Amino acid sequence: MESLVSVFGKSLSGENEGTILGPFLPLMPGDPYAAQTYTEEAKLAILATASSYGAPFVLHARPQIGHSAGLSMHQILMAAEGKLPAALGAEEHVTCVFSKHLAEIRGPGDASIWEKARDSLGIEVVASLTHVVGACAYLCLF
Repeated sequence: MESLVSVFGKSLSGENEGTILGPFLPLMPGDPYAAQTYTEEAKLAILATASSYGAPFVLHARPQIGHSAGLSMHQILMAAEGKLPAALGAEEHVTCVFSKHLAEIRGPGDASIWEKARDSLGIEVVASLTHVVGACAYLCLF
């Protein structure tokens, strides 16, 4: 549970714990708490996924999500254009590359990207980010 909270943030605590919504509640469209409840890794994953799908409802909120993840406006605009934001730290860079890769692949992914993410972020964070990208990709289809 502790490793999940490290990615999903405080949305796992309280009455939502153990419910089907649990950590995915902040991904629901129009949720005003989305940018406040997720960790920086999850916010970067959401931006990378939304930019891959061109999801208007997330891209509209990109300044709020990006700023809360510590990105500059230039980095946010790069992410919105589907590019990797410049001047990221090592872990943030790996998070963006991994999340964007997951959002864009159809079929088996690149083993080297998976291994680099696992080695840099840890297997529990990689698994959690996979869920964030999957949930965000699902919402981006609507």
